[in-house]
Amino acid sequence: MSANERMTKQHDAKMVGHGEEIERVISAKSSGRMHHAWLISGPQGVGKSMFAKQFAKWLLQRGPEDSSATVFSYPENDPGAHKVQALTHPDFMLIDSGADLLDVGKSNGTIVVDEVRAASSFSHKMPVESHYRVLIVDSIDEMNFNASNALLKVLEEPPENMVLILLNHAPGKVLPTIRSRCYQLKLNPLSFEEFRRVLLRDHALSTIDLEKLYKITAGAPGMALEAISLHLLPTLSKLPQVLQSNDIEAWRELIALCKKHQSSITSIADLLLSTLRIEISEIAAHNLECAHTMLQSLMAIEQAFVNAKKSHLDLESALLAAFNNAALFAR
Repeated sequence: MSANERMTKQHDAKMVGHGEEIERVISAKSSGRMHHAWLISGPQGVGKSMFAKQFAKWLLQRGPEDSSATVFSYPENDPGAHKVQALTHPDFMLIDSGADLLDVGKSNGTIVVDEVRAASSFSHKMPVESHYRVLIVDSIDEMNFNASNALLKVLEEPPENMVLILLNHAPGKVLPTIRSRCYQLKLNPLSFEEFRRVLLRDHALSTIDLEKLYKITAGAPGMALEAISLHLLPTLSKLPQVLQSNDIEAWRELIALCKKHQSSITSIADLLLSTLRIEISEIAAHNLECAHTMLQSLMAIEQAFVNAKKSHLDLESALLAAFNNAALFAR
């Protein structure tokens, strides 16, 4: 699911957690020193997209003179907030990679230079309904070289009243020249209690399932909600046993699930691999030989997803090959 789809489908829930980062935004605005570019980093699913969206809604419904308001707080019926949610606000723009692992419809999940040039043109126009113009890039990890250079030009000569919000999953993928021109916020994983509050808003889950999801996703509620929506929890729970027992039929069921939800294959891959990494870590404490075998299986499965993405191979064939390799290691 692309960032555009997520933005239009997400309900307008209140932020949970990230209080220190929110206070830093409050301080910047109340002091009259709103930074023109914000680099928001953190693991996938930790809440960067929601943070950025709420940030944009807040900025676009308040003028610079209103510095006493709590950040991300706005009237429930605020028309500007609804326009941002629907991607129809004239002072708001979102560009994203549409990057699911096997999505080859738009430059293979890459943000290209033409998109950044369009954003640059948008940023140099005067605001229509608000004091600011806001651009979200989700995420700069998927920018190609030319797009990164085009973005750098915008950062070097920032337009007045323009706020750029750049999302970043992996710190190593940010050009130093871009990083140095941004105010940096890092969103850390939620505490278990915060994680629990987010998930229980819309889902009835046992403490065991909550703890399992918290461990698998490392406290990233977005990933956990994705796992719930795809009904992945039973599959994730039995994945290590499937590999260790060479259960080909159970593996075919997993492949069928991947094919059914191919538009979410990046999330599925992340969750599967995270589950195996946790299992390997726990097994290594008492059985190094078994952990080594599982590690080889993990590497085979990870390579299958990489091969399917890079070469546009059939996902089913790639995952069957990975299972066969894993079965060889388990013998």
